[in-house]
Amino acid sequence: MRNGEVVGLAFQNLANADNIGYVIPTPIVRRFLEDMESGTGDEKKNLDDAKAADANQNQNQNSLSQPPPYRHAGFCALGVKCQSLDNPALRAFYEMTTNETGVLLTQVVPLSPSFGLLMKDDVLLEIDGQAIANDGTVSFRGWERVAFDHLVTLKKPGEDVVLTVRRRIVDTGDNLKGSHDTGDPGTGGPDPGDHGNLKTGSHVTSITVSVQPMKRLVPAHQYDVLPSFYVYAGLVFSPLTQPHLHEFGEDWFNTAPRKLCDRAMHDHGTEKQEQVVLLSQVLSDEINQGYQGMHDLEVKEIDGVRIKNLRELRRAVESASGTFIRLDLADDRVLVVNRTEANAAHQRIMAKHRVPSVMSKDLEEEEEACSFY
Repeated sequence: MRNGEVVGLAFQNLANADNIGYVIPTPIVRRFLEDMESGTGDEKKNLDDAKAADANQNQNQNSLSQPPPYRHAGFCALGVKCQSLDNPALRAFYEMTTNETGVLLTQVVPLSPSFGLLMKDDVLLEIDGQAIANDGTVSFRGWERVAFDHLVTLKKPGEDVVLTVRRRIVDTGDNLKGSHDTGDPGTGGPDPGDHGNLKTGSHVTSITVSVQPMKRLVPAHQYDVLPSFYVYAGLVFSPLTQPHLHEFGEDWFNTAPRKLCDRAMHDHGTEKQEQVVLLSQVLSDEINQGYQGMHDLEVKEIDGVRIKNLRELRRAVESASGTFIRLDLADDRVLVVNRTEANAAHQRIMAKHRVPSVMSKDLEEEEEACSFY
């Protein structure tokens, strides 16, 4: 509190240090409360639909007297990776004028609101009319400075952000094109440093992006979501989440498998509903002998078909028609299960390890129970 007003919400302290803590500042708290009040999350629409259905069917309204299950939609982002432009040679290479400052876009994340609008090697000069410094900061409260994405995170989903961008162009002899027009948006086209005899240049353009919260490939928090899982032949499959990595202890970033940490912290999905599916553990039985040491390995393919999420894994297992089911895992590991033996051993394995259900409720609700159970 300061002068009777809230400054922020204390939520974390730094261990083994004197009086060092962290607070959630009031703009972030206010943005969260506004989101909850307006119901911009998906649950607001779901609740309205449920109310309408109940009214039409004259059902008991007692369930609607409970607090509405609103969920925070999340904080918006452009969905780009960038680097500073402090180096004079780097600025000259991208043909920035002496009075221009900004940051270099090194990647435009697929499924982000900027994908197809911004391009790799674009120089982001301004955001909503505010100049971005070469270190990626913008002016804040006079002489203070903050990272430029602060201007995006406080936007509501669907709001527009106007970006001023310097974009390299290539004269192919026919016409001028963006240096990435021959490649996929966000991933780049020809190498900007290898144009041969092509004439290069640049121009400044204005681009409007309707920002949205970024969908993480690996969820960071799941306070209100029960874990998803699927068990087959004693093999336990689940999506990778940061709470799963937290099970490795307080120093999970250094003790958890490095590849999984990299997937969680740096990778982005390229398809909707994409998950990192893990063989998280093996419930020992004679039919999975030799596989007990396999755990926390990403499942890449089943019978040669790429697996996008846990639901696809379940369908692939249940629809397999051959004698064996082959799973290709990370680190080039291979796991093979005999379908007939696995189906026969199912009840024994579940009873032995006291597992009450073969799958989580979210999978049960989508499809009927497995035919071999």
